[in-house]
Amino acid sequence: MWSGKLTVHNIEDVAARIWRVIEGKLYTFVANSECDGLRPEVYVTQQASEIRTWSDNEKKNSGFYIYDSYGSWGCSTNAQDDAAEPGEENPYIEISDIRIDIRHRAAAGHKLYWVIAVEE
Repeated sequence: MWSGKLTVHNIEDVAARIWRVIEGKLYTFVANSECDGLRPEVYVTQQASEIRTWSDNEKKNSGFYIYDSYGSWGCSTNAQDDAAEPGEENPYIEISDIRIDIRHRAAAGHKLYWVIAVEE
């Protein structure tokens, strides 16, 4: 199991870890939000086709995108180190052999919680 804050310096490593969990497998993607009245979005039987990472020229922002059966999803960060705990502004990610949990914030500021779980 790996867990930590997504940073501009670990983006490649975290993306590779995520890819190892979902590559060639079917998974369920659940997106939940702290906003009142919003229901979780659930997408079953997803399959990823590609992962891409990006960084700006000065390494002040980085991110990754996963392209899958539904479309794409991903996270970005401007964190330079992993000193912060879960719940901060930048994504905090937990990765196991069959599940990925991502806590981060939407552009509008509300908290998001995503679960990507490999289907058996």
